[in-house]
Amino acid sequence: MSIFDVHLGTSMLAFAGCLALGYFWYSPRVFGNAWRLEQDQDESAAEKQSPFTTLLLCCLLLSWFIGVLVMLIHKGLLPTGGLTLALASFTALSWSSRRMLNKNRNVALIDSSFIAAAAVLSYLLHSIVY
Repeated sequence: MSIFDVHLGTSMLAFAGCLALGYFWYSPRVFGNAWRLEQDQDESAAEKQSPFTTLLLCCLLLSWFIGVLVMLIHKGLLPTGGLTLALASFTALSWSSRRMLNKNRNVALIDSSFIAAAAVLSYLLHSIVY
């Protein structure tokens, strides 16, 4: 047994779900304009500085990480409360890292709430398979 025993199809589905969630989350009608205004960017600067590659890497790692946690719970190697603790710590780490980068509270809240929503989506997709 290794950490690479994660179901690849489910990880790819969770990855696509995270990307779709990020597309809607940071769209101008949801949180995109608020996120841009809180960072003091105009629309031309926001187009030049697209966070797409960061979002891509974050979603890929998140879907794999949650898959490993669900697999460990399914095989009895991690208590069920461990996943809740891991998700809470991951969200808190996201919040604190954004604050250490001198982002204001609203930007950190938008980013860390996206991470939490993407983690829950990934968990739901992985738990259906296992």
